[in-house]
Amino acid sequence: MKISNPVFVTFYDETCIGVRTLMAITKQNNIKCSLVVFKTHGVGKIKSKEYGQNYEYYQNGKLVGSLMAFNPFTQKDVEVGVQLLKRLNPDLLCFSARTFGMPFAEWLARELKKQKFDVSILAGGWGPTLEPEKALEWADYVCFGEAEKMWQDVLDRGLDKNTKNLIYRINSHINRNPCHTPMTINELEELPFQNHDNNIQYLVDNEITHAVNWKRHTIYETFSGRGCPLSCSYCMSGMYRTIYKDFYDIHCPKYRLIPAKRIIEELCWAMGQWPTIRRIKLKDEVFPWDKKWLAEWIEQYPKVIGNIKFSGHLRPELHTEKTIKQLKQVGLLRTTVGIQSGSARMLKIYNRAFTLEMAKEFAHNLDKWNIGFSYHFISDCPFETEQDLINTLKLLWEMPYASLATHRLAIFPHTPIKKKIELENPQALSHYLHDWYNLLYCLAAIDKWRRPLSKVIWRLKIFRKHPSALKILFWFADIKKILKWILRK
Repeated sequence: MKISNPVFVTFYDETCIGVRTLMAITKQNNIKCSLVVFKTHGVGKIKSKEYGQNYEYYQNGKLVGSLMAFNPFTQKDVEVGVQLLKRLNPDLLCFSARTFGMPFAEWLARELKKQKFDVSILAGGWGPTLEPEKALEWADYVCFGEAEKMWQDVLDRGLDKNTKNLIYRINSHINRNPCHTPMTINELEELPFQNHDNNIQYLVDNEITHAVNWKRHTIYETFSGRGCPLSCSYCMSGMYRTIYKDFYDIHCPKYRLIPAKRIIEELCWAMGQWPTIRRIKLKDEVFPWDKKWLAEWIEQYPKVIGNIKFSGHLRPELHTEKTIKQLKQVGLLRTTVGIQSGSARMLKIYNRAFTLEMAKEFAHNLDKWNIGFSYHFISDCPFETEQDLINTLKLLWEMPYASLATHRLAIFPHTPIKKKIELENPQALSHYLHDWYNLLYCLAAIDKWRRPLSKVIWRLKIFRKHPSALKILFWFADIKKILKWILRK
């Protein structure tokens, strides 16, 4: 069928760089389209326990919720969304969903079918790519992997059962069509810039908001490449090569870096569109470390972009003190120190490619050059012993002070750690013990006043069985914020 009015749908993803690129391709082909985002991605007070503890995490001593734990997906969202989609009257619905978004995509799709809204649903993103059999319970088709070439085929010739990258059911059998080769670096360079047209985007969050600008007035987000050079056992970002090999026997580069010149061209374009931009975020799992790329970025960014600050994820094993200093001089504002564990044994399980000494040196270099950062650790991994938790706490006693977040391990389909858990069936420590250590980590990291407290509490095992009692030790920061707010008023 020839497509003339597709509507893209995302869940908790207003940034949706990949979808906005497909929208730009659609616009380039003189075909109208729309974007409907269900729910904003926020962090704050936990409002729903329905989705389990994976969407709760400790941030500087506070247990907060993200995604649907903070902003639950409701029946009202479904009802409002269905009415909006009917009004937009698409001839193809394109659902983009990560793994956590699959239940909401299904909820919406089933409600549409219940109301006899007769339009085909094409599902894409990591969730449907990894588990097409689940997605095909509510979608008519699944797009495997990278969608840009497949989408151009759809715009040229329509969607049918010969379309490449398409997965669909024939009775009880799941059929996989041949697959396009992954995008080359040259092809990535030639993609149009993201489509942020105000008059075609909508937010559904208990009610409809039209012409949504979100945060792009002041922040612009993009990628400098595709994939990830690392192979962390819990993450999908570096697994393009694996999934293309496993499902289609096609070689896919693990990481494709777009030239710095092209990224700067995109930033110039964005600043021309929205002069109020005050910050750039490179969303890649790893900020580029290629020497040629860095040299061009360091030379051209301040000349072309000026004094607009940027952030990105630097890594202990890839970015030296010299690089950190140079990036600071041209505008690097913030980064993360994603250690995940202070146990060398756990770093091997997570397949992290650095030592604890490298992590310490990296954090001290960031602190030396006054670059803002936060520590990230993984909590509630079933392979952790208490000694691993103790090692993490002792590591933090030697690190510079900074904010800290501990995220509970989310187990994604086809990841190495999921396979290892299924094979070995490890016995996990109690959540209470993890929570106690999570709060001790926060005390150890935040400031010089609370680090000694973390040592005393750990040594005397204070509130070990009642970790929530430790939360009072973080109230002072809230009181300071309230006083500052009052003084400003």
